[in-house]
Amino acid sequence: MNTDTTYTDPKNADYVATGETLFWRDNGKTRYSLLYRPSAEALAWDKPRAEKGDKVLAIGSIFGGFSYVVVKVTGRKETRPTSSDRFGIRAQVTMNIGPDSDATDRAKITAWVATARA
Repeated sequence: MNTDTTYTDPKNADYVATGETLFWRDNGKTRYSLLYRPSAEALAWDKPRAEKGDKVLAIGSIFGGFSYVVVKVTGRKETRPTSSDRFGIRAQVTMNIGPDSDATDRAKITAWVATARA
């Protein structure tokens, strides 16, 4: 059984794939994941940290789970992230980039949102 939700849509009713991929740089590597739209029930249960009006989405995990991210699109045209063959719209994303779920692992980073490949 494939539990990797970074590349494969698990068809979870609480986390519906948006058809987009999020790219970001972390420790010199380009990382990416499908973006998912959490259901109202999932958001009410988990209560992710976000400011009023923020667009809360989720990214997949190689372990089959989901992590919440706050995405604010800042670009107007597609550009290419460094060391990538993909193009996407630049965004500011608040996400957990550390190994734990501590508040100290939460950071605002530059990322790109692109149409997911089939």
